[in-house]
Formats: sequence, structure tokens, C-alpha cells
Amino acid sequence: MRFNKEKDPENYYREQLMLYTSWRNEQKDLMNGCQTYQQRYNQLEEIAATNKKQYECHTDILDKAIDDINDDNITQPVAPNVQHLNEQDLATKTKPSKLFGCFDPGTNKQHSQYDLYYDIGILLRSNDDEKLVQKRLLDSDFRQLLCSLNIKQREFFYHVLHSIKTSVPTEVS
Repeated sequence: MRFNKEKDPENYYREQLMLYTSWRNEQKDLMNGCQTYQQRYNQLEEIAATNKKQYECHTDILDKAIDDINDDNITQPVAPNVQHLNEQDLATKTKPSKLFGCFDPGTNKQHSQYDLYYDIGILLRSNDDEKLVQKRLLDSDFRQLLCSLNIKQREFFYHVLHSIKTSVPTEVS
């Protein structure tokens, strides 16, 4: 959990003892007659420090990063470039594809009401109690099929995928 030494010293020292000393029973071996975990840690500090050096190489960098994340006074975003790109994407309206603009569910009512059930081999249910049969591909089969597409098919596939992922759901009246 990486307890903070200043904010929660007992849990910090308990964690250090559990990670870097040998023990089987928490009350018997870990505490070993001491009143607090800090007292016991002070007794085994050299052993814990040696073991800590062996297993943790960059603790100072990690601790600083955790402190920075927990710091409430951070004014800079953690990933400014990603945030900037996301803002640009949101500001930019999607443009219809030159190649596949003919299939645009947002502008053509016929396309928005198009039913893919027949294309993928799922028949409409006549009884609501009947379970929907789904044909699922293994990931490896899907990748193999995707690799077998020609350039125009692949562009169309990615165009439709992008349209689905970036479209804003509209209410159907």
C-alpha cells in the first residue's frame, strides 16, 4: 500500500516489517513482544534496510512520483500532450470519408434504419423469450480475417469502426 511514514507511521512500519523481514505469525514473529511496529522496526532496521536495497532499486523515484500524484497543489496536467490531443479531437468535427461517404447513418435515413442482422447471419427473433444466438470469432480468427482484407475493404472497416466509436448516441423517437 506504500503507507506514508508521517501520516500513518504504524501501518508504514508494519508494512516494512512484513515486506523485508522473515516472519510466519504476525503477533509472535512480527511484533516479538514489542508494543508498536515502530519499536520492532527499530530493532530490525539494518536487516530491513539491507533487504529493501536488494529488492527495491528506484524507491526514491517511485516515492517522489507517488507524493507528486497525491499533492493537491499540482497545477500542471499529468499528460498535457494527450489532453491537448483529446481536446483537439473533440473540437474537430468528423468529416465524411471521400471513399465511404455514401454510407453515412447520420445523414441518410435509409442507412440509419439499416439492419445488419441479415448480413451477419442472425435471424430476427419471433419470441422474446428466445435467446439471441451470437456467432463469435476467436481473436486469432478475427485478426486473420482482418489481415485478409484488401486496402479498400480495410479502409472501409476502419471508417465504420471509427464512426461507431466516435459517434454520439442519438435518441430514437
